[in-house]
Amino acid sequence: TVGYATAGLVYEWSHYIVHTKVRAPFHSSSGSDASERCAISTFQKSIANLFLQMRDNHMRHHLVDDEFWFAFSLPVMDDVFGSNPDVREVKKERKKERSE
Repeated sequence: TVGYATAGLVYEWSHYIVHTKVRAPFHSSSGSDASERCAISTFQKSIANLFLQMRDNHMRHHLVDDEFWFAFSLPVMDDVFGSNPDVREVKKERKKERSE
């Protein structure tokens, strides 16, 4: 039950983050060792990139087509389940449907 509760909190937190203007930091730490600063900076960039991917994925779900891009908290799952089509193709298809 702890794992289920943690997963639920991560999901809700992720959903909140993608709907706000919160930005993950790209700055490096003020650690004394240069290799430590580099490692922390790399970790921060990885987290920031994940946030950006989550936000992009979720905004596509809301703004392009709500039939795709469901897994915003773990975007790779859309690849696994086949719900990550090419955005341009989906936009083109929706535009064609509206014009008919």
